[in-house]
Amino acid sequence: MTATTVVPGQAAVAARLRELAQALDALAARGTSGFSVSVYVRPGLDVYLRADQVAMVDALAGQLGLVAAPVKSAAGWSHEARVETGGVRVVVTAYIDAPAQRCVCGAVCTHGSVT
Repeated sequence: MTATTVVPGQAAVAARLRELAQALDALAARGTSGFSVSVYVRPGLDVYLRADQVAMVDALAGQLGLVAAPVKSAAGWSHEARVETGGVRVVVTAYIDAPAQRCVCGAVCTHGSVT
């Protein structure tokens, strides 16, 4: 595992996630099951430049064995990696500008007719 600079807020988030894991373990030990967990990890929009946010998503995705890529959703474009297994969904994401739209010929579209 590579060294990571931890900002105070990041350490607090990690501590809360460990508390959640312990609480879920305690419930499982009592026979309670069926919970699912979704975790969305985003670099601070007010702290990092967009290029740095994308690099942070790539780094964390790599630590999780994932590869991030541009994704379009109803909310716009993001650079993200996601995995869902065993009732746990993890999404590492950062907002990005929409990629250039391409014409059929492959050039950047300037007239709105895209493929």
